[in-house]
Amino acid sequence: MAKRSKKRHGNKGLMDICTDLVVFGILVVLAVVVGLLVWDNVKDKWQKKADKPQATQEAQATPTSEEEGITVYKCVISSGDEMGTTEFEMKFNSNNMTYTETLLAGSEESQLDQGTYSMKEGELTTVSGKTTEEMNYLLDGNYLLATDQMYQGKIPEDAGKTFEGRFTYNIGDMGKTVIQFHKDGTYNYKTITYGDKENAEKGSPVGKDSVTKEKGTYEKEGNWITRTTDAGEEKLAYYIYQGKWITNAYYEKQ
Repeated sequence: MAKRSKKRHGNKGLMDICTDLVVFGILVVLAVVVGLLVWDNVKDKWQKKADKPQATQEAQATPTSEEEGITVYKCVISSGDEMGTTEFEMKFNSNNMTYTETLLAGSEESQLDQGTYSMKEGELTTVSGKTTEEMNYLLDGNYLLATDQMYQGKIPEDAGKTFEGRFTYNIGDMGKTVIQFHKDGTYNYKTITYGDKENAEKGSPVGKDSVTKEKGTYEKEGNWITRTTDAGEEKLAYYIYQGKWITNAYYEKQ
């Protein structure tokens, strides 16, 4: 009896061991599954944190509707001295059809004007908010041309870097400017300022016309005419419009 009891005890220990091994294996599998679930959760949180700064940067880089509606034109004039350059900036806001005109000279900045504007068939018209005066401009590619400051003339169709041509800019009853381009690459520039007729009749020097002259060399390239005076000063280039007008009163789109 004692031997049979011992044998049954030995069989029960083996079954217990097998059962323990099965349970242990199940626990290991469950631990692995739980671990993977926890890891996926943690990884997602890390990924969201990593993605958040990038999404913020992308949102900051996306222009607002107001920024998308703003167009800036500039006219940059080099003074050739310690003052550096002078900039005239025109900023147009198509969201409310307003504009501002600003003068930038060195580190100084001052607003010259502000008002409203309208556009029609390649033309732009501004209305000053200070004086209600209207100014008309032509839109030509990336350039904004002031129509009241254009020299009228004609450039020959076969013109190369030099040509024969005469352009005149009339300033109403104040005077006129004439520039003559010669085939040999030289030019002559003359501005006549009309005197006061009343004073002229009285013999006063104030009544006499005054004349300013300048000469130098030039070169035409594409839609531009660059000039250098005989004194070596580089003048603001002329922009050619349709071969019939030239102007140095233009703004370039930024």
